[in-house]
Amino acid sequence: MSSPTTRKIRRHDLDWLRVISVLLLVPFHSALIFALGRQYVVYIKDTVQSDVLLKIAGFIYIWHMPLLFLIAGAATWFALDVRGGRGYVRERVLRLLIPALVAFLTYIPFMTYIHWFGSENPPLFLTHWQGYFTFAGA
Repeated sequence: MSSPTTRKIRRHDLDWLRVISVLLLVPFHSALIFALGRQYVVYIKDTVQSDVLLKIAGFIYIWHMPLLFLIAGAATWFALDVRGGRGYVRERVLRLLIPALVAFLTYIPFMTYIHWFGSENPPLFLTHWQGYFTFAGA
């Protein structure tokens, strides 16, 4: 662990890789709308498949998640050097776990409910929400 007087230099290269990786999620998920195969799990699909957009999404898919894991590992390495284990875990709980739990309880059930729009006899949102937590997929 470094001394408190040591000034850490910000890694702008990692910041920009993270920004680019996150921004690539927009064209990636937008392209999947035009993928008709059942292996492409998206809730909104077009009626026309675009092979060009599938190639673009495939290219992004190959290296996108490994790049994000590499960036996360590097960020963890540098954060542990500055904060130590206990401070790192506390910060991760406050910045990641709590928002993830809130999203899991509120936002994600609504996103999975979207595929019922326009269908005959859609369940009430409350019924879907309860089924979401039983993993019944109501």
